[in-house]
Amino acid sequence: MASSNNFISELAGMKYINLETYKKNGQPVRTPVWFVIYNEKIYLRTDSNSGKVKRIMNNQNVSIAACDLLGKIKAEWIKGTAEIANDVEPKIINTLINKKYSFIQSFIRIMYKLRNIKVIIISIEFS
Repeated sequence: MASSNNFISELAGMKYINLETYKKNGQPVRTPVWFVIYNEKIYLRTDSNSGKVKRIMNNQNVSIAACDLLGKIKAEWIKGTAEIANDVEPKIINTLINKKYSFIQSFIRIMYKLRNIKVIIISIEFS
């Protein structure tokens, strides 16, 4: 596993991370996601009804690794803990995501609004 400081540096130029969350039976589930770095933490935005949110609510332990759009791993895995982000203003994270992913994320936000999907922010800290 990489150290958290080196890991943050490696992620700075990446577009995707593979987020590994765990089912109640311990089975891992890997999902490639968009992310931003803010104050030495990883933040992502997702549908509040998504499987990853449900899994994090049951088990905050996660692992992440840099990956490509399809989830192919490009770096070492690092362990962390994830939670619904209450420690940061969602507007800050939304602004960073909007800047990093521009047009594509705008389309997805429109789809969320049309489907009346509540979006939440998840933060990940490293062990």
